[in-house]
Amino acid sequence: MSTLKMKEKPLHNFQQKAAEQSARILYDIVSHIPKSKLKPVVNPQIASEELISKAAIFSSTTSASLSAPGGLLGLATIFPDLATIWRIQSKLVADIAALHGQSHRLNQEAMIWCLFRHTTTEVAKDFAVRLGERILLQQLSQKALQQLLKRIGVQSFKKISSKSIARFIPFAGATVSGFYTWHSTQKVGQTAMELFSNYESEDTH
Repeated sequence: MSTLKMKEKPLHNFQQKAAEQSARILYDIVSHIPKSKLKPVVNPQIASEELISKAAIFSSTTSASLSAPGGLLGLATIFPDLATIWRIQSKLVADIAALHGQSHRLNQEAMIWCLFRHTTTEVAKDFAVRLGERILLQQLSQKALQQLLKRIGVQSFKKISSKSIARFIPFAGATVSGFYTWHSTQKVGQTAMELFSNYESEDTH
């Protein structure tokens, strides 16, 4: 076996384990959808935009603080960072659903769509169909759900690890992670607004 292949094997094994850990975190999140305390409002768009702005700031500062140490300690924060940010974003999705009076439609598939539509092509390909302005989400079997989450875990880890070089540099990693998370949370909120606005429109017709 060549030296190059010997080096590639541990790297591949690490990436595989990392993807599986990301998938486990995801499965826990989509299996325990948070309950929102918010009530439906007359103008959910304005209220949702306010929530998105607050969540984006909160998630970005949280991610930045986790990434600040630098070095190996900075790399060690990748999984706590992912878990914390995904939970903040899942709470945002639940609150936006509640503001639109659509909490009853927030299932596992809707949560996955909102969290990863902007970053992962697998989401659209596997269970979502767009008909004009409408978005139809098909229910997944438990096996299909786990397979999808594993693929999302792989893609998510690749995106994060591609930016992880900055984590070796104290405070540089905080800037990169903070901006990326702010942008991601904005996209999650916008996707949730689009989805639950469509559901709300269907209910009024």
